[in-house]
Amino acid sequence: PLRLMAENPPEVLEVRGEVFMSRQGFVRLNEQRADGGEEPFANARNATAGTLKLLDARIVARRPLEVIFYAQGEIEGIELHTQQELLLFLRQAGLRTQDWLRTASDFDGITAALQELQQNKNRFSYDIDGAVIKVDSFAQRELLGQTARAPSWAKAYKYEPERAETLLKEITVQVGRTGVLTPVAELEPVFLAGSTISRATLHNQDEITRKDIRIGDTVLIEKAGEVIPAVVSVRKEKRPADSEPFDFVSHLGNRCPSCGGEIVRDPQFVAWRCPNLQCPAQSMRRIEYFAARNALDISSLGSVVAEALLENGLVREPLDLFSLTLEQLAVLNLGTEDEPRMFGAKNGAKLLAALERARTMPLASWLQAMGIPEVGSATAYQIGRTHRDLAEVANSPKLKGIVSVMTAQENGLPASAASQAPADSAFGELFSWKKEEVAVTSPEELVSLGLLKPGSRKDGAAYYVTTVIGPKTAQAVLDFFAGEIGQGWLKKLAELEIDPQGGETAAATTETTATLSGKTFVLTGTLASMDRETAAAKIRALGGNVASSVSKNTTWLVAGENTGARKTEKATELGVAVIDEKQFLEMLGEN
Repeated sequence: PLRLMAENPPEVLEVRGEVFMSRQGFVRLNEQRADGGEEPFANARNATAGTLKLLDARIVARRPLEVIFYAQGEIEGIELHTQQELLLFLRQAGLRTQDWLRTASDFDGITAALQELQQNKNRFSYDIDGAVIKVDSFAQRELLGQTARAPSWAKAYKYEPERAETLLKEITVQVGRTGVLTPVAELEPVFLAGSTISRATLHNQDEITRKDIRIGDTVLIEKAGEVIPAVVSVRKEKRPADSEPFDFVSHLGNRCPSCGGEIVRDPQFVAWRCPNLQCPAQSMRRIEYFAARNALDISSLGSVVAEALLENGLVREPLDLFSLTLEQLAVLNLGTEDEPRMFGAKNGAKLLAALERARTMPLASWLQAMGIPEVGSATAYQIGRTHRDLAEVANSPKLKGIVSVMTAQENGLPASAASQAPADSAFGELFSWKKEEVAVTSPEELVSLGLLKPGSRKDGAAYYVTTVIGPKTAQAVLDFFAGEIGQGWLKKLAELEIDPQGGETAAATTETTATLSGKTFVLTGTLASMDRETAAAKIRALGGNVASSVSKNTTWLVAGENTGARKTEKATELGVAVIDEKQFLEMLGEN
């Protein structure tokens, strides 16, 4: 409500809760997106998180968001002593709370409540994956206190993923943007965890062989993380007598299901792929990837629009989008000849405006959009931060420096040999690319840029380790721009007069701006002062790195509210320091 409904509202009232999207609202939103030619959201959780990050309040207001309140922050002018009193006051003030609530005085009561909730969790209008058990008395909470990770008076209880049995009717194969072929189980529709499941990923041929999955099998499926359907196992006692082991190549006739070209086995991975760069399915995936929010954020360009553009011969590759005209887009048919559905001039104008904005997007966004092997958002950011433009990236002395330093160390040579070795030296092919006579950035300069950090050796010799960009990734970027595809990108961008600009350079990076250089953070839980994307951007702006999972290379785990146990337990196991939000803000210089 705009005004609290309480008769005597407190002077200060800070409440906390969770924004969500109901199943019905999520379905309605995806229907609207499909009508507008936009890509549907994968699940309600992602749709909600993405909506809250939007800058346009008008778009947010149109999304079917709801909120439930369950906790308090600062309160002045009213005394509340228990969780039950708090929830009662919130309801009386007009603030929505969770209707389902149970109290218990012993472990048997807690167990009974958890079992009851599990039996009824699909009756809610939204998805849940567990329960939170809290001490009711605020006075007792004060005595129990809290750690840097989480309060000691509350525990999260997660349910095992629900499983269901169904028939695997067929195995189809999808073609990804890089040509990777992914087998998909086509299932007899079955209701599971609040939605009807008819498809599940099978990952690759090796996974199918390991689980001995066959067409006609009765399989057990679950939603991995309550989101992604996966085949867990096979009920072999129900297997038809005439079933045969699934063979990927013979199933496809050794041909790509999209373009009909011959498929090949990737020698480095377990995947089969289609090597035809003009394969329609790959082209569509590349355009979708190019337009994604974490790349160039081209609104109004989802899979439906991309497919229509390809089918009508208006584009073949992502950069062809910049040659589109309003006249072409206005009459673009997203439906069929019998039931036409035009994209329209209004949507066409939006798409062209988004493409115009994309022209000035930073270098990191363009590197992400290109779909370079081994390059994700964190890598793209670091490359964009330390290079002026694509021309510098294409023949980067910094990336070559990373490769040469790590290659030298791997072969038992001092790191200094990487920048000193002449092209015809005794090191042979290790530094054969140096014949190009491009200066190689020294290890010391790479450290100042936050691309390497000093290590330690028993003999005291200089030793370096990578931060975000490893030698494999650095070489992949160099190979991409040296190859036909990368050269094609550079040529076409020059023709379009698009020149993405990078951020900091070696000259601009100082001790002041890189206070977190070489440090790696993992973010978990909810931060009260900012969302995770903002926190990650602030870390990177100070020279730090952000990883998604805790490892031996993690410097700090930042634990917000409602932190899960898995990451904190891993951090404890590896001896990684866990800090709370206050400590994190102090590191950022904001507290």
